[in-house]
Amino acid sequence: MSSFRGERQALEQEYCTGLTFGLIPSWGTRPNEFCYTFELVGEKAAHCYYIDGKSYNHVILFPLFLINLITLDESRVYRKALHNYLTHKVQPFDTNEGALSSDLEHTLVRRGFLWYRQGNYDRAIDTYTEVLKSNPTNMYALAGRGDAWAEKKEYVKALADYDQGLLVYPTTAQLYYRRGYCWQEYAKQGEWYRSDRLTNALADYSKAIDLAPDQINSYVNRAFINSMSGRYKQALDDYDKILKLDPENKKAQKARANTLKDIQEQKEPLRRQ
Repeated sequence: MSSFRGERQALEQEYCTGLTFGLIPSWGTRPNEFCYTFELVGEKAAHCYYIDGKSYNHVILFPLFLINLITLDESRVYRKALHNYLTHKVQPFDTNEGALSSDLEHTLVRRGFLWYRQGNYDRAIDTYTEVLKSNPTNMYALAGRGDAWAEKKEYVKALADYDQGLLVYPTTAQLYYRRGYCWQEYAKQGEWYRSDRLTNALADYSKAIDLAPDQINSYVNRAFINSMSGRYKQALDDYDKILKLDPENKKAQKARANTLKDIQEQKEPLRRQ
């Protein structure tokens, strides 16, 4: 992405404001004052979007009547340009083959991810679905749509996408991790958790660890479930593994200390007997 700000030209009313020592206010729009150019990996063409600039000036600004009274919010201008890009209409299907081209498929997957990052889960789902209509086995679209469903707390739909992804890609650790996290969130019922869904989450985290033993997040979540379920020894083992991978992990250090405390408290009643 690149951007530029065009040369600021004074509006005719601004000259009038200057000649009248600012007694007459000026306002107006400078067309195409800002330009943002977006080009995603896989796209062969860049897309340029222009944003108009606004101006309002009065006596309090004289003689600096070319200064905009309203402070420019660069982030707002950028978000507007990004929104224009994300809603840019593309031809969804290759006219010769009746399916998405590989470049366009990649672009739509990336676009779905950008919608997801913006918190627009419905648009993300629609974009990923467009990809899956053409290629039902696109792992990134399945995982991305599953994540978006999960954010909307549509856990059954999310699990269906993760399941479909794992049927095609059964050795992908991230899919097991995401499905495990979905089960973990799905298990929440107020202050309680459904044990059968937590069991499914544990199984997925363990599979993710088998496939990617250096990924800390799976250990963290498995340790949390084990600790919450009273399986302190298993939780302690996971915290030890986390600290072996990341010795400076403060959260794991604290959680391990709390687990040792829980183990000690668990032994106290036995000693009194």
